[in-house]
Amino acid sequence: MLDHLRGIIEFTIVTDSPEELINRIRLSSVSAKKLKAADGCLTGECYGFDKASLEKIALSAHSEFIETGRRGFIFVLSKYRRRYGVLAGVIAAILMVFFLSNITMRINIYGNETMSDAEVLSVLGDAGIRIGSYLPNISLARVEREIVSNVEGVAWAGIKRSGPIVSVEISEMTKKPEITPTNMPCNVISAKNCQIVKINSVPMGMLVPMLYDTVKEGDILVSGVITGKLANTYYVHAMGDITGRYTERITFNESFTHRTVDYGSKFTRRSLWLFGLKLPLAPAINEPENAEVNEELSYFNLFNLSLPVGIVNTEIRPYTMTEEELTPDAANTLLLEKVARYEENFFHDEGVNIVSKDIIYTPVEGGLSVTVSYVLEANICRTQYIYVKNHR
Repeated sequence: MLDHLRGIIEFTIVTDSPEELINRIRLSSVSAKKLKAADGCLTGECYGFDKASLEKIALSAHSEFIETGRRGFIFVLSKYRRRYGVLAGVIAAILMVFFLSNITMRINIYGNETMSDAEVLSVLGDAGIRIGSYLPNISLARVEREIVSNVEGVAWAGIKRSGPIVSVEISEMTKKPEITPTNMPCNVISAKNCQIVKINSVPMGMLVPMLYDTVKEGDILVSGVITGKLANTYYVHAMGDITGRYTERITFNESFTHRTVDYGSKFTRRSLWLFGLKLPLAPAINEPENAEVNEELSYFNLFNLSLPVGIVNTEIRPYTMTEEELTPDAANTLLLEKVARYEENFFHDEGVNIVSKDIIYTPVEGGLSVTVSYVLEANICRTQYIYVKNHR
C-alpha cells in the first residue's frame, strides 16, 4: 500500500562494473530493491523520490541510468496535476464525504417501551440531535443528562455514534408489581420499638400481642406457626396491618456563616483537537474566575473511521459564592426549613403520621442546633419468612 503511494521506478544502469555500483548504492541512503547484475547491466527498483540520487551515483560511476517503468498512485496523480478541474472535483468529493460522515444521517432508537419513537425524536431534537445536525459540535454526554433530567419516566439514556449514524438507548422506569408469595410460611414481626395503638386487620395467622401492648423491634406480631386442636403444627403465610406508636429524634445544625452559590448561564466554547493539541477556535473573553467545567471530545469521522482530529466542547457554568452572617432568627428559619424537608421526605411520603413533636434549640459554637423529638404512628408490620424443611 505504501509502495503504491510513494511510487516505484524500475531502472536499468548500463555499467562496466555492476558489482562496484552495487556497493556504492548500498553505502548511500538510496533504497534500491531487486538489484540484479547481468550482461553489463544492473537492473532493480527504487522509490520515486530516490531517482535523482540514483542518477547521481550512476553518473559518478560513468554509467548510464535508464528508467524502464514506473507504477504507483503518485504517478497516476501527476498526470492530472495541471487539470485543475479534476483536482477541484477530487477535493470537493473528499470534503463532501468528510461532511456527510460527520452529520446525522440516521437515528436508531432502542429500549423505549411506553414512549413512542416520535416522542424520543422530539426530545432529541430539542437537545440538538436531529437529521442533518453537525455531530462534532454536540456534546453527547450533555444530551444524555438533559434526557434523564427533563423526560419523566426515563431512568437512563446512552448515546453513541458510528459515523453519521446515532444510536440512542433508553431505559424507562418501570414499577415492578409487588408479588407476595402467599405459599411461603412467614411471621409478621415489629419493625419498631413501640406501643400497639390499632389492629387494622389480621387476615392470616395468629395475633400474639394485644391492643396497647408494648413490643420491641423484632417481636412477633402475627405468628405463622399454628397449633391445631390435636396438637399438630402447621405453617401459614401470616399477614397483618397493625399500627404502632413510637418515638424518634433528629438533630439539625446551622452555622451563622451561611454560604450561598449562585450559578450563571451555561455557555460552550469549542476548540480544535489536532493530534493531541487543543487549539481554541475563538479567543477566550471574560474567563470566569469560578466555574464548573465539563469537556467532551468528539472526533471527526471519515468512512466510519475516527480521525485523530476533532472538536472539544467545553461546557462552562460560572458561579459566585457569597457568605453572609445570619442572625439567630434567620438561622432558626433555615433550620425549620430543614425539618420540614425531612418530614416531607421521610414521614409524609412514607405514610407516617406525626402525633406530636417537641423542638429544642441549643446554641453551638458558631451556630445553632435544633433537636426534634417526634411521636409517630405508622404500620409497623414486617415479614419474616420461616424456612421449613419439605414444606409444601
